[in-house]
Amino acid sequence: MNASVHFISMRVNNSGSNNLTLHLAFSNGFNTASTTTPVTINAGSGWQSISLSVDSTNITELDGGTYSTLFANITELRILHAALPSYKGDIVVGQLDIDDITAALSPLPVELTSFTAIASNNFIKLKWSTATELNNFGFKIERRDNNSKWKYISFVPGSSNSTSPKEYSFTDKDVSENNSYTYKLIQIDINGTTTYSKEVEINADFTPIEYFLSQNYPNPFNPSTVIKYSLPVSSFVSLRVYNAIGKEVANLVNEMQPASEHIVNFDGSKYGSGVYYYTIKAGNNFRETKKMILVK
Repeated sequence: MNASVHFISMRVNNSGSNNLTLHLAFSNGFNTASTTTPVTINAGSGWQSISLSVDSTNITELDGGTYSTLFANITELRILHAALPSYKGDIVVGQLDIDDITAALSPLPVELTSFTAIASNNFIKLKWSTATELNNFGFKIERRDNNSKWKYISFVPGSSNSTSPKEYSFTDKDVSENNSYTYKLIQIDINGTTTYSKEVEINADFTPIEYFLSQNYPNPFNPSTVIKYSLPVSSFVSLRVYNAIGKEVANLVNEMQPASEHIVNFDGSKYGSGVYYYTIKAGNNFRETKKMILVK
């Protein structure tokens, strides 16, 4: 190593029960130094890629020396857990797996900072984010259920080169309720190099996570249309239709209903063309109104 190195990159897996705050310490046999900006690895978060800056602005010399002379002949590198930078670190009970340590002028091509899955409304939504990207062609998404083999399901283009955080998502609609699914990302560089993300597992429990009223479909309609709404918990529901001057013309729902997605049909065959409004009241505080148009 020498002073031209700006990042130490690696893949880590915190398989212990405590969150670990990592920083680096160095020695050239005479002087020691430590990075001042740590990276927190949450317990049980799976394998992930991190980069720790070793630029002069992120280095504290602990017992003399200078950045350039220290890095001219590094003899020891330590990866430590500490609240404050030191050469010894804090005593902590934990287990950290480390692989692919690399010293480089720039951080890892793509720094994946999160990867999550949420089941709701009969689909599973994947979300992930990156801190920086270098030559990122995109992400292949693979899935398996139960003990089946991995299956390619989609591709999401990357942002090529970026120094700012980026957010990505994909909605998997080809899933069955109460099945268990596991997903992983395969990040692909422009030159074809691939990196695998941690795996996320989720049970397809489609109980809604929030109250929601959908726009009716079709809209405009003639003579009937469908209204969908979601209940995260069992709730008393009132769903009513009003004309353009606010007069109630239909009481579609007025009862206690279970947590789920619900579908109601509104038949407008006996009403005239025009603008109508449908309003839902559910639970203690949820109330929402949407507009629909009947055209004959």
